Amino acid sequence: MKKIFFFCLTLALLTVAIVGCGTSTPTPAPQPTQPPVVITVVITATPPPATATPAGPTITPIPTVMPPTIAPITPVAQPTTAPISAGTPRPSATRRPPTVAVSPTPSALPLKYAAATLLEPVSERDERKFPSQALVFKWTPVLGLGADECYLLTVRFEAANPGGPSPRQDTFLSGCANQNIVTYPRQEMSMTLFQPTRGSPNYSSLLLDTSDIWVNWTITVVKNLGQCVDQYHCKTVPLSPASHAARFILRGG
Repeated sequence: MKKIFFFCLTLALLTVAIVGCGTSTPTPAPQPTQPPVVITVVITATPPPATATPAGPTITPIPTVMPPTIAPITPVAQPTTAPISAGTPRPSATRRPPTVAVSPTPSALPLKYAAATLLEPVSERDERKFPSQALVFKWTPVLGLGADECYLLTVRFEAANPGGPSPRQDTFLSGCANQNIVTYPRQEMSMTLFQPTRGSPNYSSLLLDTSDIWVNWTITVVKNLGQCVDQYHCKTVPLSPASHAARFILRGG
C-alpha cells in the first residue's frame, strides 16, 4: 500500500514539473503615463440667512419695586348731636371750680458777687454745746451790697452717729446792705442763732434727738424778693455762688 502511495505522489510531482516548463508568463506592456489631475478648491462665504438677526448683549430685566401698601384710613365716626327743639330747655352750664393762681418761681439772676469766705466755726475743734450755748457764725463781707441785697445763712443739722434721726435744715437772712459790718481792721459779718427759748432767731427747730450733731453751714449773697414770713425768712434769688461748706460738732451738755 505504501508503495502505491509513493508511486502516485511521484507521478503527480512529475506532471506538475512538465506543465510548468511548457507554459511561459507573458510580460505586461507598459501603460501610457496619465497627466496629473489638478483639483481647484473654491471657498465661497456663505451669507447668513435673510431672517437671521445679529445677536445683541443679553439684558437682565430689573425687578419692579412695588410701593408699600398703605392701610386704608378708617374714618372715625363723630358723635352725633341731637338737635334741640324749640320747646326743649337747654341744660345749664356746669360751673367749674375757680383756678388758684400759682406764684411764679423766681428766675435766676446773673451772679454779680464772689463767694464769701467762712471764718468761724469751721472744724471739729470748734466744738459747741447745746442747749447751753448760742451758735455764732462769722464770715468775710462782700462790700457794696444794695438795700435789697443780703446774706443767706444755710444751716443743716445731721446726726453724727449712723442710723440717727433724719437731718434738718433752715435758712436765715442777715446783713442786708452790709448793715452789720464791723469797723476796720476786723471787717467781718456775723449772725447768731440763740439757744432754744432764749431769743430769736434760734436753733430749736433744728435740734435732733441725739447727743452728737454735725452742723453744716454756708453763706450766699442773695436778692430779697419780699413775701417774707418774718425778717429772717423771705423769698430770695442768689447773686453769688455759695461759699464752701464748713462744719463743726455740736454736743449735748
